Amino acid sequence: MAAPALISTPLDIRNLIPSLVNQDGEWGVPLGTLSHFILLADGQIRSELREIYGSDLTVTPYVGIPYWVPDSFGAGGGVLYSATAASTAVSETWTLTFTSATAFGFKGTVSGPSQGTSGSTGSSSSSTNARITIASTDWDISTPPVSGNIFYISTYNHEPTLVKISSLLAAADLLDSIYGEQVPNTSSDSSERFRNEAMGIIRKLTDPDGQMTLECGRISIDTSPWLLAGGMEDIGDDGNFATDYQDEEGFDR
Repeated sequence: MAAPALISTPLDIRNLIPSLVNQDGEWGVPLGTLSHFILLADGQIRSELREIYGSDLTVTPYVGIPYWVPDSFGAGGGVLYSATAASTAVSETWTLTFTSATAFGFKGTVSGPSQGTSGSTGSSSSSTNARITIASTDWDISTPPVSGNIFYISTYNHEPTLVKISSLLAAADLLDSIYGEQVPNTSSDSSERFRNEAMGIIRKLTDPDGQMTLECGRISIDTSPWLLAGGMEDIGDDGNFATDYQDEEGFDR
């Protein structure tokens, strides 16, 4: 059985914990380790949301905001504005490593390291598996890159709200792991803050009032847990919750 598609990417965790990547673009934690923490966080998310949103939480793939890393001497330039995600794209971080002022190669955290070495800023370039394409118009090379420059860009097939929850939970677990090695049975303030924020969003997504929902929409809901825990008296004939409160004129609703 293949592992389920990841919801967030290592780059999302890096954005929450900037110290994971040094100024030379080197990751302090292996990307595979970050993906493992994401996988575990995503399992929790799917378990929390399955009853309300079903098992398929995917959306039409899209790209995130590119991130540039200069070479070890701070040289180079270029701006990558965007890219195009194919319908087969998944949530992963793409690394574009320049070998000259115009040539670069593709590597994906899910797709793997051998995704082409013939990318060029002067033409439309795609990864070998065609999951991501970068057009020449996506680049501004008025100040050209140099060999060694790295650009990161992520593709996603889950909506941003889920990406945020996934990255927050994964970052919290990662920090607990790192901090726990130094001081057993403890956690960092950041990990608690990340986890609390993630669980707060999940609570809103699963609230029966439905004030916050996912793009994929809700499926039919078993309301009995809320009726028992939330003090809701009954469900009216119109399908709405009937609660024990009074209107402005003092009549029970």
